[in-house]
Order: sequence, then structure tokens, then C-alpha cells
Amino acid sequence: MLKLVIFDVDGTLIDSENIWKKSLIETGEKFGMLNLGETLFPKIIGKSGVEEESILRKSIPNNVYYDFVNFWRQLGLRMLSENIPEKPGLHEIIEYVKRKGLLIGVGTATDRISTVNRLKQIDVLKDIDYMICGDEIKNKKPCPDIYLKICEYFNVDVEEAIVIEDSCVGVEAAYRAGIPCIQVPDVIQSTSLEIEHTLSIAESLIWAIRVIDEKYYME
Repeated sequence: MLKLVIFDVDGTLIDSENIWKKSLIETGEKFGMLNLGETLFPKIIGKSGVEEESILRKSIPNNVYYDFVNFWRQLGLRMLSENIPEKPGLHEIIEYVKRKGLLIGVGTATDRISTVNRLKQIDVLKDIDYMICGDEIKNKKPCPDIYLKICEYFNVDVEEAIVIEDSCVGVEAAYRAGIPCIQVPDVIQSTSLEIEHTLSIAESLIWAIRVIDEKYYME
């Protein structure tokens, strides 16, 4: 029986990845590097922090590396503070989960202050029963720790939970935790590995509602 739905935030509930892509393009133009949205962004999207840093260091000249990264991150954060685009179906899936009487968890790599602010802006913070953020967990995705700890908090078995994720590292974290996962791909499309490691690949959060209905509520 399903008891708990765990959501990722960036790229799943909010369309943050396109904001980061836009800010990377603008940063590249400022530093005289063009077309980073097509050349660099696809390499770093969905990667862990360590992997992202490694790719950036190989791609950005050493003499401007720190200035480039700081400018990009500050620009992206400012854009997100000014406008957070919601993923289609965001409020529909939250309302659906609540209507079914399920618990709502959040597991995100983003820090708590930023996560709280973003969830407030999209008016769903009040609906979250518990969350763990990136600055509160030692082993980040694709390690399973964040999802296992959320299940432990609610005293819910992994078979009684489901994860909604957009990224490959999030899918891998859910898979390692033994929790069924629905992937709603964002910028990067699913590979054969994500297809193998998920319950379903959904085109949108609305589609994810259909998957949950078919899996848990239809005879």
C-alpha cells in the first residue's frame, strides 16, 4: 500500500534547469565564451556537485574560473529569486497526493534556505510534511541516504513509498534505496538505464498522476 510520495524540487516541481541554462549562456557571453548552453550545459545537467566541478574546471580557463563560477551562480540565484517557473501539473499532483491521504516528503540537493524560499513562492511549502535538503545530508544523490532517511522519519517501508524525480542521479538514488521511482525528465531525456531503473518514465507531473493511479489504485 502506498503511504508516502517523495518529490525532488529543482527540475521536478520547478523549472529551474532552464533558468540555470539561461544564466550560463549570459555568463559565457560576459566572459567571451559563446554557445555554452549547447556545448557545456548538457555535460553538467543532472551531475553531482563533484562531477559538475570537474567538468567546469576542464571547460573554463583557470585565470577566470572562480570569477566565472561565482558570477554564474549569483546570476542564476537572482533569476530564481525574481521568478520561479512552475512545472506543469505541480499543483494538480500535490492536490492529488493530499486527496489520497498520502504523506508528502521532499529530498533535494539544494540548501534549506533556498528550498524553503522556492517552495513558498510556488505555494506548496505548507503541503510538505517533511524534507531533507542538501546542506543536511552528508552523502548526496546518487547515494540513497536522503530517501532512506525520509522513509525512516515516517517509519514507512521503501515499498510503501514512491519517488518523483527528473534527473539521472535522483533516479539512481531512488533505485539504490529500493524505492519505486517515476522519472519526469527535464532538460536531459531518459537513457536506457533510467528506463530500467524506474517504474515509469512520465511526460509530465500530470502523467505521473496517471501512473500512480494505475499502479496503486486501479484493480
